Amino acid sequence: MTENQFDIAFDWDGTLTSGDGPIGQDNGAEIDLYPLRLCLEAGCTVAVMTCNEAPYVASVLASRGITAFADTAMAHKVPDGEFGGQVLVTNRKVLAAVYADDRNITWKFGDDPRYPLACTMQDKEVIR
Repeated sequence: MTENQFDIAFDWDGTLTSGDGPIGQDNGAEIDLYPLRLCLEAGCTVAVMTCNEAPYVASVLASRGITAFADTAMAHKVPDGEFGGQVLVTNRKVLAAVYADDRNITWKFGDDPRYPLACTMQDKEVIR
């Protein structure tokens, strides 16, 4: 892992939870932390990216037995510099080897430039 790079970054809203509810509130969404726990048990460095309030998400993780640090300064690191099983929760995109996100498409430089628009319009088969 290079400095400030995570093994995996999970999106919170709609990926680890079942909904995109009100910010900073428990809207009854289901929460599935099993994939996150598997990564931690394997020794991965893990970040959670959210449009929600980072301290709120960190408190939800903590209430379920996961040590989490709300990166309100958006420094992309924990205070002592050692993750040691801590999850970083941030409101910004972080550098990671893998991203788990419910709204993701795989598209990179040089790919068909029409594909992102087709996905937006939910008509992916038009260009495949």
